[in-house]
Amino acid sequence: MTAEIDYSAAAIESAADAKDPAAPPGRFGIAVATADTVLTAGAADVVFPIQSISKVFAFNLALREFGDAVFDRVGREPSGDPFNSMIDLERTHGVPRNPFINAGALVVVDMLVATPHGEDAVVAFVRDQFDGRDAPLDQAVLNENGDLNRAMLSFMKHHGNVVGALDRIMDGYVRQCAISVDCSGLALAGRFLTRTRLPLGDDAAAERARRMRTVLALMMTCGHYDGSGDFAVRVGLPSKSGVGGGILSIAPERAAIAVWSPNLDQHGNSILGVRALEMLVARTGWSVFGPAIA
Repeated sequence: MTAEIDYSAAAIESAADAKDPAAPPGRFGIAVATADTVLTAGAADVVFPIQSISKVFAFNLALREFGDAVFDRVGREPSGDPFNSMIDLERTHGVPRNPFINAGALVVVDMLVATPHGEDAVVAFVRDQFDGRDAPLDQAVLNENGDLNRAMLSFMKHHGNVVGALDRIMDGYVRQCAISVDCSGLALAGRFLTRTRLPLGDDAAAERARRMRTVLALMMTCGHYDGSGDFAVRVGLPSKSGVGGGILSIAPERAAIAVWSPNLDQHGNSILGVRALEMLVARTGWSVFGPAIA
């Protein structure tokens, strides 16, 4: 019988703090979704909560709804601090550095709860990418203590950068983090991000492509928190990690890649996931910085 994995933030942080370098690496799954098919290997059928990967979908929705006005309330620079740090909020008077740290993601959710889908904006969007396939919500994530996130919201509300009801924002944020998929589901959910080519004579498609490029740029520079620079050097793909062990990577105009393995490094990124992406890019030449072999 397979042991159930505890995806709660407390369990993940405890495991990271007590990490044994000699410990076995754990299970691993991968899925590569192209325009025509989805290829999988390993434990690609294991379902896990996407956690912070949901911030990518939320950011895309906010840009689609509000355009560059999003950047009046959240920056687009790397933070250099852990994902749940409050230090920068004091320096910037309640304006988060980027939409992928927790504070920035909460501001994005504050924007989205005012849209028709409300607290379920991201849940509805992800499910739409599946053409009817289910994406359940992880109960352990729904039940997590959110005191630190609530403290960030209160601090930003004090500075006028949060306008909605805190309970609605927290509910929307937790619900998007609890979305649960396997690797193929995550790759399918992210496949829309691969379409970055700017078409001639189609203003709507060009606007969408520019939005994809903005999302991917932030994924490259901020998607792995204070490990983003190292990841860019090693992998060279716009990507976003989550403490559930998943990583979503995008090879523009080629494929969306999802990997999962539960053992995390000190930044909260999947150890095997990063290594697998590094190996995949070395063999395919998909790095946005150019192929490894001329």
